[in-house]
Amino acid sequence: MVTTAQILADRALQTSCGEQCVDWAIGLLETGRETSATCRLAAKLKPHNHFELASLRDQILVELGVYDTSDDDAIIMYSAELLGRANDGTVELDTAIAEVKDMYVANDLDPSEIYDFYLLYFARADLKEQEFQYYWPDANRSNIEQITRDCVHKFVAEHRNRGITI
Repeated sequence: MVTTAQILADRALQTSCGEQCVDWAIGLLETGRETSATCRLAAKLKPHNHFELASLRDQILVELGVYDTSDDDAIIMYSAELLGRANDGTVELDTAIAEVKDMYVANDLDPSEIYDFYLLYFARADLKEQEFQYYWPDANRSNIEQITRDCVHKFVAEHRNRGITI
C-alpha cells in the first residue's frame, strides 16, 4: 500500500510520479477520500505523463492539508513509517535500512536524523562479509542486530508523532 508519507517523500526526492501515485489515489478512494483530483488520478492509465500526474498529486496534497510539509519532514516521516514496518515485521529490516540509506544519499538537504541508518547499513554489510567494520563504534557480529533494533526503536519512538495518517 502506497501511503501519503511515501508520496511526500517521493515528491521531496523529486521521484517521477507514475504508477505509485495512481495506486496511492486508488487507496485514498478506498478509504473514502473522494475528490475530483483523486478520481482523475486514480483513473490514469499507462503510459503516464509525470507532469500531469504530479499536478493531480499536488492538488490532492493541498486538499489533504499536507502540501506544505517540508522536504526534510517528509523524508523523516516516511523513514519512521518504513522503519516502523520493519519493527512489526511487515518489511525486512535490511530492506528498510537500505531504503532509508538511499533517501539519505539522494537528499541534498541532509537530514542528519537518518544518518545513523546510512552508517548502520554499511556496518551490517561489512559484518556479513568480514569480522570487522569501521562505521559504528564497537559494533561486531554478535551485537549489530541489537544495536540496529535499538536505533530503529528509538527513531520510530521519536518520530512517530510526525507521521501522517492519511
